[in-house]
Parts: sequence; C-alpha cells; structure tokens
Amino acid sequence: MILKTRVALFTLLADLALVSVSSATYTNPVVDTTSADPYIYLHTDGFYYFVLSTEGSIVVMKNDILTNWRTPMERQKVFQLPEGNQNLWAPEIHHIDGQWYIYFTMGTGEIPTQRMWVIQALNPESPLGAYSGSKRLASPENYYQIDGTVIQYGNSTNLYMMWSGCDSPGIDNPTNIYREDVQPHYTPGGKNSFTN
Repeated sequence: MILKTRVALFTLLADLALVSVSSATYTNPVVDTTSADPYIYLHTDGFYYFVLSTEGSIVVMKNDILTNWRTPMERQKVFQLPEGNQNLWAPEIHHIDGQWYIYFTMGTGEIPTQRMWVIQALNPESPLGAYSGSKRLASPENYYQIDGTVIQYGNSTNLYMMWSGCDSPGIDNPTNIYREDVQPHYTPGGKNSFTN
C-alpha cells in the first residue's frame, strides 16, 4: 500500500510539473538587441547574469528569470571599447574563487587583430559595478585568438582557458582549439596546447 501511495504521489507531482512547464510561455527573442555570442551564467545566489557586447560596450544584466531580458532586475554597462579598438564580442562572465571576471574578444584594428582580454570586478560581491582596466591575455604566440572560455574539469581545482585561433599570422590558416593552464590572476601562462 505504501509503495502504491508513493507511486501515485510521484505520478501526480510529475503531471503537475508537466502542466506548469507546458503552460509557461515566452516570446523570442528574449532580449531586444543584437550581440555576438552572448553568455548567461546562473550564480549560486539563484540569479542569472547575462553578459553581452552591444554598441561597442559590454553590458551585464541580472534577472531571476531566464526568458525575459527586456526588463531585467538590473542592467549595467561595465566596459567601453577603447578608442582605436574594434570588434568586441563573445564576453563570458565567470565567478572564480570569490571574484567576478569577464573574458572577451577584442581587436586593436581590423580582423585578424583579435585577441582575448579579461576585466575583473572591483567589488567581489557584485558583477554590476566598476571593473579593472582590460588586460590582454598574452600567450607565447601572438596570433588570432577568439571566443575564449574558462573551464574547470571534473573535481579538479585546475582551471583551463580554451579558445579558437590560428597557429600562424592571419586568418587564412586553419583554426584550431587551444588549451592553456590558467595561472594566478586567471590569465593563461605557458605554452599553448593544441586540443584534438
């Protein structure tokens, strides 16, 4: 009898979950702007942080719902493209060891000058305030680098930076995926590793 009651309760809860999911609606697009490679991060505080590049700047938004960025709870421009730089795209926000970082691609001129950059929130409690100046993520080879991300593999405490790039000047060369260990201050250091 207890097993039948538990199965019935589970079935009822599953049915209610399906009803609530199927009745939820939203309208695409969920934000009224265009952006190259936006990124959303669900933080341990239960809020979503949406970072995007738009009109030569990086904007961070905070919301408690994933499907409506037209009216976020908070919105803050945290970075402005420096004069003379171009092609700001692919920002990613990460909370690492109690600090907020935004990694992004930016060029110092026309393509293929794109490299990876990082800024750090000055207030470790909030990604919606002021940030440090941009720092270029220097790797030994000074070639085209775009769309970087930071990952932590499994239960390891090691962090890795991965990106798309070329192994020689220009973008007419085949692009590859690269990986590098992340050093203190969350910037790559050492020799690139080609990832198959």
